[in-house]
Amino acid sequence: MNNFAKLFDTKIGQVLCVLDMSGDEDGAAITFTCKPKNFGLCSTKINFSDTDKGSKAAQRCFNRITEKMALEALKDVLELVGERS
Repeated sequence: MNNFAKLFDTKIGQVLCVLDMSGDEDGAAITFTCKPKNFGLCSTKINFSDTDKGSKAAQRCFNRITEKMALEALKDVLELVGERS
C-alpha cells in the first residue's frame, strides 16, 4: 500500500503533506499545508513533470519527507505570516 499523506505534529502545530498522483493537469504534486496562529490554512506545492519519470520522482520524494523537510518546505510561507519553524 502506498501512503498518500503524512501528518506531523510540530512546534508550529500540524503539518500535512499530501501526494497527489492524479496528474489531472500538471502531473504529480506534493502539497505541504499548515495553519499558523491567527491564519487559515496555508500551503505550498511542489509540481513534478507530467510523465512516468515525474510520477516516480514524486513518489520517491514523498517517501523521504521528514518533519524537518516539511517545515523547510513551508519556511517561506511561515516567514510571510510571521511564524518561525
